[in-house]
Amino acid sequence: MKNLDLEKNAIKGIREAIAWHTIIVDVSLANTSLGWGTGTLLEINSRKFILTCAHVVKKEYKNKDLRFIYRSGNSLRDADKDIIKEAPLNDLVEADDKAYSLEIPTINRFYSDFTDDLVMLELEPTAKTISNFVFFDASIGRIISPEIGMATYMLGFSVELTREINKYGVGNFHYFLGSKIIDFAASDRSIDYNRQFFIDYSIDDHSVDLHGLSGCGVWTRKPSGKNNLWSPNLYLVGVQDAFITVTRKFQPIRATRGERITDLINKTI
Repeated sequence: MKNLDLEKNAIKGIREAIAWHTIIVDVSLANTSLGWGTGTLLEINSRKFILTCAHVVKKEYKNKDLRFIYRSGNSLRDADKDIIKEAPLNDLVEADDKAYSLEIPTINRFYSDFTDDLVMLELEPTAKTISNFVFFDASIGRIISPEIGMATYMLGFSVELTREINKYGVGNFHYFLGSKIIDFAASDRSIDYNRQFFIDYSIDDHSVDLHGLSGCGVWTRKPSGKNNLWSPNLYLVGVQDAFITVTRKFQPIRATRGERITDLINKTI
């Protein structure tokens, strides 16, 4: 197999691995104007958490109004955004591909300080609804600092890739982005580079509206396995929290740094 084919297969493996750690955080019952964000499943010392942005799950939202949607057990399938928007749903979603909204017992919340846009939702570890969830081991060494030029991967749920299924709900389709960390000097004085970093997002025909991705994990990998390609070997480097429109074709993505996640974990555990 040629190196290009190996790389394509590696990317598929990375996307699948990230998808198992990713979940939709549906807050539409608490805030109909927001709808949802994206979260990351973490396990720390046998405790189960969902990590997302504080602006996704605000302090005033009640736990009973939070819903979560986890992936089906099938492999992810590629679909161009134009197909998702226009194709008959039966062509996009098979019965065993469907995922359903879940109410998960949340026993605690841990918010970062007012500067960081982070919250960790602690889940009831024995809840049957999470028995098939794959939690990322957030032990020491698995959350690292972002570096300029580092390859990054994100998977979340854009509002643009949403289709109404029936009067009771919508279908959410994933968006996967492979990019890199850039040295970007934002004009916004509120940016704190000790807490945040930027990811390249250049707009093309395949780009999507990033609303809905707030809270998704920003990942990188360290080469391992045969030809340094086969194992995803994921590391968490941040959480996407915003994007900045510089031009119509350039909207760098802002993320909270991995060190800030570690700081919140240390205050929580």
